[in-house]
Amino acid sequence: MNLTPVDGLWTLTTTPLADPNPEPYEQVVVELAGAVAVWPLDAAPGRWPTLTLTDVDEADWLWRWIGPQAHIAVHTAITEGRPGAIEAAIDADEIARVQRLGLGHWLRQWWPTSPTTDIPALDPVLLALELAVLTVHCDAILGDRWDSEPDLLATVSATEVAQVVAAVPAAGALVAELPDEWVPHWTQTELDAVRAGTLAVARRDDYALAAGGTASGSSTAVAHGRSSIDWAAVPPGIFDAAEGSLRWSVDIAQTVRVDLAAQLLTGADPTGLAVWVWSPPLDPQDRSGVGATATLDGAGRATLELPIEPALAWTLPWHQLVAGIGPRRGDHSTARERIRDFVRSRLAGEATFLAEEQAAVDDW
Repeated sequence: MNLTPVDGLWTLTTTPLADPNPEPYEQVVVELAGAVAVWPLDAAPGRWPTLTLTDVDEADWLWRWIGPQAHIAVHTAITEGRPGAIEAAIDADEIARVQRLGLGHWLRQWWPTSPTTDIPALDPVLLALELAVLTVHCDAILGDRWDSEPDLLATVSATEVAQVVAAVPAAGALVAELPDEWVPHWTQTELDAVRAGTLAVARRDDYALAAGGTASGSSTAVAHGRSSIDWAAVPPGIFDAAEGSLRWSVDIAQTVRVDLAAQLLTGADPTGLAVWVWSPPLDPQDRSGVGATATLDGAGRATLELPIEPALAWTLPWHQLVAGIGPRRGDHSTARERIRDFVRSRLAGEATFLAEEQAAVDDW
């Protein structure tokens, strides 16, 4: 492997990056003690990541991945400021364990739930339970700021976990590994009952999803269409991840108005998220175009007024209008489709998490 200084830090790599500027949802990232590991999303289990050392002394676990001699060689090379090749005996199993933890958090952050394209949601309680146990297995090498068990389970009740175990018996093995101190908000009676499988629960049927509202037209509408939501610009778990899930219509009255309606996941609250629209100008020399901004209400709707005279609205190229939520960036639809293909392949048989397997069964 190669030890290289990059922007004041040291990086250990085995192959060049396939894409030096991937979207955040195309990577698996884990913050370790004294280092950050980054894998391409589709990397095979146990593949060496791009490992950036932020504090070589803190990364005292590195020998687990590359062997004691290579660890000493890395420490010496960094101390002497000497980049170059490092001979290492890479332990793929140790790496795969941490990589799997990162993938689980990717599922939690980026899974593209979409009722309109038949990508089911993952059970958040089951996934949180799986991640908590994976964190136990990796705890010795994780950084202090890594998502910890309180973040995962603080709002999860004993009843919710018991419901998961009743629906997915294999989850009982996860409960058996869960340290008592990681669920301090449960009583000892609840903890014992969950582990024994004796906590009474009702059938769970609260994971159905439904689409949100649609943009309404009127007799004065001059145009309507759809735009796509940039995943990296919005919080997770709010919008349908399909393309074209942001509908718009242009109406003319005393003003020129654009009505937006986003397709929401059930129970989501997008209140206050920034939305924008932009239309190219009539004059091709004018690159500024015509735009407006607003914020969504709780139903995923917003109305924006464009700063143009109504008479001009009939002549604007409305087919080129673009709408979005969050910061305006470029077109990343190709990357999003790659993620959908990746997720569909996992649902079709490549799943490695119980939450994925259960989602595939429930969707069937």
